[in-house]
Amino acid sequence: MTKSINASLSTSNKKKIAKYADGTLTQAEIARAANVSREYVRQVVNVMRLPVKTNPAKYCSDCGTEIERSRVRCKKCQLLSNERSKVTLSCQQCKKKFTITKSEYDGRNRDRKLKVYFCSQQCFGSYIGKTHGKSALTSPLTILKRTFKGKINKAP
Repeated sequence: MTKSINASLSTSNKKKIAKYADGTLTQAEIARAANVSREYVRQVVNVMRLPVKTNPAKYCSDCGTEIERSRVRCKKCQLLSNERSKVTLSCQQCKKKFTITKSEYDGRNRDRKLKVYFCSQQCFGSYIGKTHGKSALTSPLTILKRTFKGKINKAP
């Protein structure tokens, strides 16, 4: 296998790659400088055992521990961040406590006149049935318009 790869690699490109592979450049930087593909550089580096610079380790932005390249935070800090970004509310109907994300809470409050929250559609339906009667089982927007006499505009 090594001989077939070695035979297929052109000597002029090998010389270019060997010239740049002094341990100070990554494989991607060598590929750009030699005007060849990264895969080609990888093959030549592996066959000729040339020194290349590896990508530096990545660290968590919160605690500084080493993490995977694709992440911004370590798993522990991500869980803490997710917990901090939640809002605890109380259902208007059953008084049960429930949590939603801060972004969902902000989205619900953006154009909301009435600050009433429900843990489920069932609780919302029960609340509407009790406060507006059975004939009010129409869309929530219609109910809010009746409550505020048409002062609520539709969201764009």
